[in-house]
Amino acid sequence: MSGIKSYLFEKREVLLVLVLLIIVSSFFFSSHFFEYPSHTHAWTQSDRYALAVGFAENGLNPFLPSTFNLFPKYPPYENFQHFSGYTSAALALPEFLAAVVMRVSGIEDPVILRTIVLLSGLIALLFLFVFMKALGSSFVMSLLMVVFVFSAPVFTYYMNGFIPGIPALSLSFAAFYFYVQYLKKQYFSYFVVSLFLLTLAAMIRPPFLMPLVAVSVTQLFFWKSNKLHFKELFVILGNLVLFSAFWMYDKQLQGTFGSMFNNELMPAVNFSDWGVLLLKAWNNWNISYLTYGHYVLLIVAFLLLIVYRKKIASGFRAKILLVTLLNLGAALMYSFVMAQQFPAHDYYFLDSFFLPLVIFSSLGLSLISVQQKKQLIPLTAGLLVFSSFMLHASNLKQNERYTTHSWDHTETTRQNFIGSEAFLNECKVKNDARILVLDAYTSNVPLLLMNRKGFTVIETTNEFIKKALTLPFDHIVIQNKSLSGDVLRNFPELAEHLHPVANNGRIGLYNYTEKNSKKSWLELLLPVNEQHKTNSIIDTTVHCIGSQDDFYPIKDTTIQETDQALTAVLFQAQAYAKNEKIEGLNLVIDAKNANGFSFYDSYPLSIFFEKSVKQTVMSVFFQLQQGFPAGTRVKVYIWNPGKNEVCFQNQAVLFTKYSLHI
Repeated sequence: MSGIKSYLFEKREVLLVLVLLIIVSSFFFSSHFFEYPSHTHAWTQSDRYALAVGFAENGLNPFLPSTFNLFPKYPPYENFQHFSGYTSAALALPEFLAAVVMRVSGIEDPVILRTIVLLSGLIALLFLFVFMKALGSSFVMSLLMVVFVFSAPVFTYYMNGFIPGIPALSLSFAAFYFYVQYLKKQYFSYFVVSLFLLTLAAMIRPPFLMPLVAVSVTQLFFWKSNKLHFKELFVILGNLVLFSAFWMYDKQLQGTFGSMFNNELMPAVNFSDWGVLLLKAWNNWNISYLTYGHYVLLIVAFLLLIVYRKKIASGFRAKILLVTLLNLGAALMYSFVMAQQFPAHDYYFLDSFFLPLVIFSSLGLSLISVQQKKQLIPLTAGLLVFSSFMLHASNLKQNERYTTHSWDHTETTRQNFIGSEAFLNECKVKNDARILVLDAYTSNVPLLLMNRKGFTVIETTNEFIKKALTLPFDHIVIQNKSLSGDVLRNFPELAEHLHPVANNGRIGLYNYTEKNSKKSWLELLLPVNEQHKTNSIIDTTVHCIGSQDDFYPIKDTTIQETDQALTAVLFQAQAYAKNEKIEGLNLVIDAKNANGFSFYDSYPLSIFFEKSVKQTVMSVFFQLQQGFPAGTRVKVYIWNPGKNEVCFQNQAVLFTKYSLHI
C-alpha cells in the first residue's frame, strides 16, 4: 500500500513540475514561438527546418534527407554535378517527425518543428526531475536542478529553436534515469532501454556517442564473468554496431551527395592553439552557456562531492560519477578535435560539456538532505530566490539574443525575402525553376521563403560568383542592398549579363544572358516613381571632406505625403581618396518627425576603397520602412570618424517607391 501511495505522490510531483514548466515556458517563449528561424545561428537552424520541409516534399523517407539548396556546402568531390538537394544529416528524426505532421495537417510552418523541439526539451526536464528523485533527492532539490537546466541560456535559447541537440539531450536524460534505475533495481530491461536511448541520441547528434561510450566502459570496468554481465556485453555491442552501421550509411550519403552540415574534424593545431581557441570561446559565450548562478551551483556541487566522498565511494552513485568523469574527459578531447568550431558555435557546448556537467551537479546536489521541517522552509525560500535569479538572468540573455542589430545581415536577409514567393508567382516564375541567390548569407532561408529550390552564394568573391554562374539555374535573385557593394563591386562584369525582370524594393529578379549589354546600377534596380527627376539632383560640383570634417551633409528633405509602397533611398557618387587607406567612412540616413517616429541606418563606404583603390563609384541602396509618415525629415550625410580625406563628384540621391510585388 505504501508503494502505491509513493507512486501516486511521485506522479503528482511530476505533474506539478510539468505545469510549472508550461507556465514558465509560455512566459519565455510566447513572443518568438511563431517566428521563422532567425537571430543567433539562424543559418544552422534554418537548414534544420529545410530538412523537415524536404522530408515532407520527398515522400517521407527518413533515410534520405534533403534541403532546398541543390549544391552542398561540403561537396564530396570536384566538379560535383548531382544537383538533387540530398544531404547527409545524421538521423534527422525531429525533422522527420515534423514532416509527418506537415503531411498529415497540410501545413508547412516552422512552428511545427519548433513545437517538437520544445516538447523534447520539456520531456528532458521531466526525466531530469525523476532522475534526481531516483538519486534520492528531495522535491525541492530536484526542482532546483530542473530550473538549473531550463534557465541555462544555451538550453533556453535552443529549446525554442530547431537544432537537434535538444532532442538528443532529452533522450540522454531519459537514458540516465533508466540507467540509475537499473543500477538500483537490476531490472535488465532498464539497461536495454538506457543503452538504446543513448544510441538514438548519438545517431541524431553524433557527439552524444560520448555518454554511450562512457556508460559502456563503466559497465565493462565492473565486469564479472556471470550471465548478467554477458547480457550487458551483448547489449553494448549491439548498440555500438547499430550506431556504426548508421554512421557508415550516413558517410555513404556524404560520399554520394555531399553534406550541408560539417561532418569533419576541425582540431586545434597544437595545445597552445587549443588553449587560445577555448579562451576565445569562453570570452564569446561564457554567460551564454550558463549564468553566474549556474557557475556558483557547479562549485557547490563539486564541494558537496568532496565533503560526502565516502557516501558516493560505492554503490550506484559511484558508477554514475565514473560515467560523468569519463564523459567529461571525452568532452575535453572533443573540444580539441573540434576546437575551431567552439568560438563561433555555442551549441557545441550543448553537445559536449552540458550533459556531464548537469549529471555532475545532480549528483552533488542530491546529497543535500533535510531532516527537519524547520530547515525546509529557509532552504526552500533561499532556493526560490536563487532560482529566480537564474531565470531572470536567462531571460535577459534571451532578450539580448532576439534583438535585431543593423549588422545582423542574416536577419535582414530573412526580412527582405518575406513575400518573395508571391513576388515570384506574379513574375510567372515556375515552381520548379532553379534560383541562384547571390549574397544569400544563409544556405536555405531565401530558397525556403521563395519556395523554390536552387543555389546560394554566401561569400561574394569574384571566384565564388564566377563558379556559381556555371550552375544550372533559371533565374538570379539579388538583394537590392547587396547589388553594388557586395556583388558588382567584386564581379563588375556581371552587369553586362543581367537582364532585370522585376523588383519589389527588397529583391530584384534577373535573367542571365550571354549578350554583352552593360547596364548601370540604377537601370538594374528598376527604380520607379522618383520624387525628383534624376538630372535635377545630380551635383557635378567637386566636394571634398578633410580629416577635420566629422560630417558632410548630402540631402535634407521632408516627406510630404504618406505612401504605403515600399520606399528606398539610392545614393551614387564618384569618389577619390587622398589618403592611402580609407577606414571609418559611412553613409548615414537619419529620419525623424515630431511625433516620435525615427529611422536610422548606415552603410560602410570604405568597402569601395578596398585593395588600395583610389578612384571608385560608390552606390548605396537604403531600404526604408514601408510608409514613412508625412512630415518626416530625412537627412542623408557622410560620417567620417576615421578622419579620411575624400573628394566627391556627380552625387545623386533618389527617393524611390516600389510596388510590393512587381
